[in-house]
Amino acid sequence: MAPTILYFLILFTCTITSSPRLTDPTPAPWPEQFHSTLIAENGDRTQREIIELWYDWPNGISMSILQRQLGQLLYGPEWNNGTSFSYSLDSSKECRVTQFSVGIVRPNWVQGAKYIGQQYMDGFLCNVWNKVEFMIYYEDVVSKRPVAWTFLEGGGIEHVMTFEVGKVLDHSYWQAPVYCFNDAAELKKKEMHTKSSGNYSGSSVRSLAMNLAVEF
Repeated sequence: MAPTILYFLILFTCTITSSPRLTDPTPAPWPEQFHSTLIAENGDRTQREIIELWYDWPNGISMSILQRQLGQLLYGPEWNNGTSFSYSLDSSKECRVTQFSVGIVRPNWVQGAKYIGQQYMDGFLCNVWNKVEFMIYYEDVVSKRPVAWTFLEGGGIEHVMTFEVGKVLDHSYWQAPVYCFNDAAELKKKEMHTKSSGNYSGSSVRSLAMNLAVEF
């Protein structure tokens, strides 16, 4: 009897030892085209925005339409050439133009992030990753859809309310109004002057993940 028990103990131990080692999960790439509604809050939860995010990798653009609580409606297209606009369509003709050496985030932008385990976020069990010590990314364990992301600097958070794969914004919305291009021309002149004076520090380079940040 004893040798038989010993035999099964050895067999069981060998089976466990030879089992493949589990590896950390990897985040699902974003669809190349989707629409998502987000609710964003700043670090101390005193300001909120509703963001309509239209991501369109094949056309090299991402559009964020931001409704600040009891405030302005702002349009924020970002192009893959690094040009970013933020403008209103009201009578104020407010527009801001920025130029970065990095375009919109790639669909696999979360790849390579450090896996930190599973946590509940907004009632969903999520796999969680830390992206370059900048952002914590939450993905639903079951559906693999993004649930939220938080910014380590400032503590802002964006909650994903809808995630519609394949939805595309009509291209008539992508074009910034004409009054933005005066600012763009002025920005280009300043850039050229900075580079020619030797003071260019590369400060326009930003982390890919920062394209998702909301300014409060």
